[in-house]
Amino acid sequence: MKTISLLLLVSGSLVSAQQISPAAAQTAAANDTSLPTALQSGVPVMVALPGVGGPTLFSGTYSYTIKVPEGTTRLEITLGSDSDLDLYARLNQPVAYGDNGTILADYRSATAGGAESIVISGSPIAAGTYYIALTNSTGYPASGVLVATATVACSYSLETSETSMTAAGGSASISVISTPSCGWTATASVPWITVFSHPSGISSGLVGFSVAANTGAARIGVITIGGQVFTVRQTGAGGIIVPDNAQLISQFVAGGGQWSMDIFVTNLSTRSEGYTMSFYNADGTPRTMPIQGASSTTGSLTKTVASGETQLIQTSGSDALQQGWAVLVPNSPNSSRLSGFAVFRSTLAAGSSEAVVPFMDPKQNRYVLLYDNSNGFVTGAALANPNSTQTLTITATARDQSGQTVGAPVVIQLPPLGRVTFVVSDRFTGTAGQVGSVYLSGSAGLTGLGLRFAPAGTFTSFPLLTSADIQ
Repeated sequence: MKTISLLLLVSGSLVSAQQISPAAAQTAAANDTSLPTALQSGVPVMVALPGVGGPTLFSGTYSYTIKVPEGTTRLEITLGSDSDLDLYARLNQPVAYGDNGTILADYRSATAGGAESIVISGSPIAAGTYYIALTNSTGYPASGVLVATATVACSYSLETSETSMTAAGGSASISVISTPSCGWTATASVPWITVFSHPSGISSGLVGFSVAANTGAARIGVITIGGQVFTVRQTGAGGIIVPDNAQLISQFVAGGGQWSMDIFVTNLSTRSEGYTMSFYNADGTPRTMPIQGASSTTGSLTKTVASGETQLIQTSGSDALQQGWAVLVPNSPNSSRLSGFAVFRSTLAAGSSEAVVPFMDPKQNRYVLLYDNSNGFVTGAALANPNSTQTLTITATARDQSGQTVGAPVVIQLPPLGRVTFVVSDRFTGTAGQVGSVYLSGSAGLTGLGLRFAPAGTFTSFPLLTSADIQ
């Protein structure tokens, strides 16, 4: 019987072994109770196996493990060697010999040559500890490189999606919810936001950030974490922020024993969206409005609209007439998920009238208001300044039905978040009894609405017109 000389690793020291037969070597390898080597995903390790006279499973000292977390969709184990080695893997138990001498393993790769690969895939695969062992059939010492790579289907979410800060700035934190073992990095989009605690991490955790004091206009920045966007809104001198994706309601009335209002907000996207609706006076100061479901009157509403959901917000009764306008700000920057309109209603003993107030965006600064002051009809307008920090200058020029200018242009100054309502024939006396248009040119974005009153006292509303070709 042929014998070989074997080197064994005992208690961390390399010692010379006695001459043993292949069968004895196989038995010694099978009875090896040393702990396997733990692998890190994607990190290669050098493999060195002693030579034996026959196919031998090396476990214990010469075996390996990798922990696979929940959510793993693929585990790939590869072995590269210039010798004929075979590769085995088993979930939650060491690879071992069975009673009949077969190798107990859940997965194996036993091809000719030294390139072996085991790929386990699923949605997801079973989590746990995978034991990895090798066999050497060459009769000689063998070496190679072993790599085990676990691919996790990472998902990330944030406990909240936005925060508002005062002009003084300050510090706050974001709760990140992540698939275990998935890494993420928090990145601020603007220099006035600093991520100072845990800018990167693995699994769930908290991200701390600070916001610098703001001495200028209101502003918005974002922190991106694992593809999720956290919005930071900071007020400036003007108080609130009106981003480009805001929805503006230029006419808001309630109470006085006559007026009520319904606001319809709908989500046109496949993702939920939150929003805040705030109310303002003509001078741009915040105001409260009577809203059903609120304790009394409220200065703002904060709600979330699910995908496809439509919400109805209604005013409640009030002895005094309440007038103003409203700004709806979505939580997500640069999104256009929300849309809708408002309806205000006048209810009298003789009947009721309704008019629609469309949602408008704050970006356009040139509009045309059509008027009809003929045959007892009266045209009015409601205009608002959506800028929270700057006065809006509007130059209004009236034209008759043929397009000729009527009188001198009128300049309207609106303070930040200010609003004005007027009757066209009061501002432009030459339009009395006429039909025509009023061209509105703003120094920045504006919003507005036309109002048409019939001789009988009923009324309706109509939108301002806009075009890239307005002169």
